[in-house]
Amino acid sequence: MKALINIGVPPGTKMLKIQRQEITTMYMADYMERVIDGYWIIWLHTKDYIHGTYLKLYNNGKIERITIRVDEECDDVALVKPEDGK
Repeated sequence: MKALINIGVPPGTKMLKIQRQEITTMYMADYMERVIDGYWIIWLHTKDYIHGTYLKLYNNGKIERITIRVDEECDDVALVKPEDGK
């Protein structure tokens, strides 16, 4: 069994919503979409679930904190934890 890795979240932080985002691909042979990858989104601060701050948890163990602001073109991305084994 692997050791647990704790990710620090400031006390009092509310987890507003947890979403699963799946990345799909279309196979032309059978015209079916299949899930090829995905990640979890945990919203920490938002008014509309489009702009705000969330944690993005990948299947490989990588975690990013992403902030999307209305008045900025680029998202603010900070690496919280690299992928497992790195």
